[in-house]
Amino acid sequence: MEKPFPLFRLPRLAIEEVISTMTPFEIINFSMTSLKIKCFIKCFLRNNRYSKYLLLLDTSKEPIVTIRGSEIHFKLITTTDKAKHGEREFENFMGTEKFDKLWIYSENVLDGWMEVVTTVMEIFKLKKHFVIFNIDTFPTKNKEIVDFIKSQTPSIEYCEFNGKTEADEDVEYFLNNLNITEFLVLNLKLSDSFKLPQASHPDFCSLDPANWLTFNQLLQFKGSDLYIHDSPLTNYELNQFLILWMTSQCHQNLRFLVVNINDPQSLETILNLPFEILDPNVERIGRLSNNKTIPLRGEIDIKRNDGMTGTINFKWRGDKMLLQIINFSMTSLKIKYFIKCFLRTSRNSQYVLQMHTNEDPSVSIRGSETTFEFTVTSDKTKDGMSGMREFKDFMELEKIYTLWMYSINVIDGWMKMVKTMKEIFTFKKHYAIFIIDIFPTRNRAIVDFMKSQTPSIDGWEIYGNAETDQDVEYFLININVTNCLGIISRLSNLFKIPQVNFLDTCTLDPGNWVTFDQLLHLKTCRLFIQGSPLTNQELNQFLILWMSSQCHQNLSFLRININDHSTLF
Repeated sequence: MEKPFPLFRLPRLAIEEVISTMTPFEIINFSMTSLKIKCFIKCFLRNNRYSKYLLLLDTSKEPIVTIRGSEIHFKLITTTDKAKHGEREFENFMGTEKFDKLWIYSENVLDGWMEVVTTVMEIFKLKKHFVIFNIDTFPTKNKEIVDFIKSQTPSIEYCEFNGKTEADEDVEYFLNNLNITEFLVLNLKLSDSFKLPQASHPDFCSLDPANWLTFNQLLQFKGSDLYIHDSPLTNYELNQFLILWMTSQCHQNLRFLVVNINDPQSLETILNLPFEILDPNVERIGRLSNNKTIPLRGEIDIKRNDGMTGTINFKWRGDKMLLQIINFSMTSLKIKYFIKCFLRTSRNSQYVLQMHTNEDPSVSIRGSETTFEFTVTSDKTKDGMSGMREFKDFMELEKIYTLWMYSINVIDGWMKMVKTMKEIFTFKKHYAIFIIDIFPTRNRAIVDFMKSQTPSIDGWEIYGNAETDQDVEYFLININVTNCLGIISRLSNLFKIPQVNFLDTCTLDPGNWVTFDQLLHLKTCRLFIQGSPLTNQELNQFLILWMSSQCHQNLSFLRININDHSTLF
């Protein structure tokens, strides 16, 4: 038996260096080995000046504690299923989000979850706290959960409420007892008489539905970004709100507003105020109050008495009309050319390009507070339409600004848009989602075009139902995929994957074409295979080869289907 490594005989700096390389799971397990180790780790982490971790608490049916901040995010999931205890699962989301999940058994999931939260809060110094509160999951325990969270932290940066039952008292109790400093999202039904507590007005607020929102409550909001859906506000009240804003009597910090319009037939009531309709053929570069820039064409401008400009436009969300206001200070068209030169020579590009060949192909620019999505359509009525939507990306609420652009040939229009983006920006990463069934006669042209724009792609996912071996093979031969590859497409049993670079993650679903020889040639760190024909004997041989370092020496995670459960041993 090997002797344990004498960690605590090392100099303090060496010990701290070892701890700093550990994952959260390793730190938690290590701290549980003795009180001495736990105290040392607590002191080290609590005194660390540069805390990097964020905590996400989720009161779902199997409540979750997520520790974010490193390259891989760690989820501790509490379950009443004994068979799941100790189970590990790795999840890769579009090559940008990686999750390591661990299930922990507890007879009472809420008590077990609270114990995990206490342990994590005790050990780690956390720079931010996020809560997803599912109000229907433990209805009799909601106030107890609030009291528990309050005992662990006096304030949280982000809170999202989800639920279907009217739980005014529980929501009010939460908001009265916990200080939410940045984001408040109410995605639940409340009674028409609900009143939001005075203190609960963080910088960002999303209300859906806002059936309870009155004009007086609207005026009390202090934040800069406000999203309101299904409110009872009248067109006259929206008009009065705009007039108060123009005279600096309310919402002086407002940066962005979306609110539903209940009477689209009488927009003149809303616009019964001084305004200017701008030329739709002239593009303006607007600078938001957070120093981000966006392109605008046309729209309606209103002026505040201190010189601030608000741009109004009308959008649709399904069958509901929305009023959208963006406040910014104007810059000249010359800025556009300056920005282009600056971005192409900037050493520190922050942007990621995502290309998507769906029926209305799109190009997305990610990396700023708002993701900008340009969607090409053959529907003339959509040309120039734009809108902001919200997308819950794990613990953060992502804002996506979409602009629709008409083209008689959507693939040609999409290629033109990709080329424009590549001309203006320097991208640090490129991702693509290739829907192989949508434009079957253009697949190779799309591959050739992408190859002309970038020599390599960081992440690529291929989707489709038809067997298109030649197109997939053509892509893999011509495009250099460097990080993540997902083939979520039906291929023939005779398909042979070309030799590809070493990948961080490879997903094959279905893997009906994967033979034992092809398995040995896949070079990847994390490998996910579903629906393969591999036999138990072949899996045994694979493990033996790995144990003798004859294959997959860099493999860190493998998940593969088993076709014969009766002969595992």
